[in-house]
Amino acid sequence: MSSGILLCTLIAFAEYFYIIDTITSHIPTDLSPDSYQEAIIYTRHETLISIALRDFALFSIAGFGLVFKDALKFNKLLKEHINSLKENKLLEKDMQSYLSHDHFTKDILNLYMRQHPEIQKDLHECMGIYEYSYNHISCITYPLREEIGFARRLTAFYQRYNPGTPVSFSTIGDIPDAYILPLSTEPLITNMFKHGVTGPQGNMSIEFDFSVPNLIQMRFSNKIAITGKIVLDQANRQGLSLLKKRLYLVYQTDASLQQTLQDDTCTFILTIRP
Repeated sequence: MSSGILLCTLIAFAEYFYIIDTITSHIPTDLSPDSYQEAIIYTRHETLISIALRDFALFSIAGFGLVFKDALKFNKLLKEHINSLKENKLLEKDMQSYLSHDHFTKDILNLYMRQHPEIQKDLHECMGIYEYSYNHISCITYPLREEIGFARRLTAFYQRYNPGTPVSFSTIGDIPDAYILPLSTEPLITNMFKHGVTGPQGNMSIEFDFSVPNLIQMRFSNKIAITGKIVLDQANRQGLSLLKKRLYLVYQTDASLQQTLQDDTCTFILTIRP
């Protein structure tokens, strides 16, 4: 910056001393000595200012052009760097998905089923639910009926491994032709069987309420062994915390997840305005 200003100043003075004698030679010599001296001073002053303003304007335009060019180059490099990071992130995600889903989980379970044919039926159901959840992990909405069907299937699966646990699964009103966030019921149902009381005293309830137009309300109730406040952001309830983030990403303020605790019964209420 300072070197540019110094160079511009030197060029302006060089131009001035190169042309000033030619310019002053055109001043009439028949003037009075005082008038002639004033004309010389005025001409020199105006010439120097004009040259300086012109040169500084030219240097400013050239400097702005160079700065703009550098800014465009920097912006291009920054975009390339960001795109590279995005590509690396997507590649990392694809690699993790491949390792966790296709390569490890699926292949290992298939090998295990070959060694233990008596458990094929159960593992096929496990793989079916796993496959379904894996294919619906995005935040793109899908039909509400599919989510209800998945909730029934997941509840039946958990009931199979928690025999004697009564679960009431019901819908109130006609199911609307609405779309909903995929797997929104998964952490709530899993939470019921993982942290709630299982067995004959469990008394679990899953209810889809469509009685209010343009409103989807889901209630998940289960008994708990120890009373006390359940915090959504606890480390052992990561699924519920992630659900809240996914809901906000898709619905912003049109969705909410509330938790109530009365006596020994915990209830989560998921409300969505599709």
